[in-house]
Amino acid sequence: MTFYCNMGRAVSYVALARKRFRNAGGHEKAILAKLSPKAKMGNRDYLRTSLLNPVVGSAHGAILQEAARHGHELGLHGGRNHGSWHHEAHLWTEERVRTEVAWGLERFDAMGLEKPVGFASPGWNSPEGLGRILGGLGFGYMADDYGQGDFCETKATIRCVRTQLTGEGGVGFFESLAARGLDSGTGEQAMKGAFESAAACDKSVCVYDHPCFAGREGLGMLKGFVEHLKRRPVRFATVRGAMGTDA
Repeated sequence: MTFYCNMGRAVSYVALARKRFRNAGGHEKAILAKLSPKAKMGNRDYLRTSLLNPVVGSAHGAILQEAARHGHELGLHGGRNHGSWHHEAHLWTEERVRTEVAWGLERFDAMGLEKPVGFASPGWNSPEGLGRILGGLGFGYMADDYGQGDFCETKATIRCVRTQLTGEGGVGFFESLAARGLDSGTGEQAMKGAFESAAACDKSVCVYDHPCFAGREGLGMLKGFVEHLKRRPVRFATVRGAMGTDA
């Protein structure tokens, strides 16, 4: 698997307040099939994250190093704060974006981790000029696109990966199914059908979910999906591996 790791803190209280202010009196957004953070994390972890706002990746170096030893790929996921990038990175200057990404690279280095070649923006919020900035910092690809289309293409001087299997609006694939009550039975058929449709369009298929769900309540769905694919002529690969080792 490929894990995109945010090395800073989880929540930006300032960005959340600004978002609520901007949305006040605005048009109601379409309701997506997704679970609330509390439903995914449970009351205890939800309160801990909301109140203490812990450091994410940088606080769990041993886990990241173990994942790398087992052959998983570690990519970078934003900068100093997951929430601030998610809600406001499209408003930042290119210098601010570059500084945030460089900070994340420094944390990788400080923890003795291999320099990442892949980058994914929190909340799929891809600021203008990001591809050029990432290329200048030595990244091989960015993974900020989702939906139907080719797995990989080159644009803005960098290779761009598309994640074909997500829920509507970029919600996690398995989370979206569970939110629609399709976490068993019919859901298994929906998972298989979605994969077959994507595989018919491209030889490489990327599926996304978040460890808050797929690593917890959704772990059974993930295991079932993997077991189904293991019965087919499918090769599992990291994103970097699917693109070629020179990515």
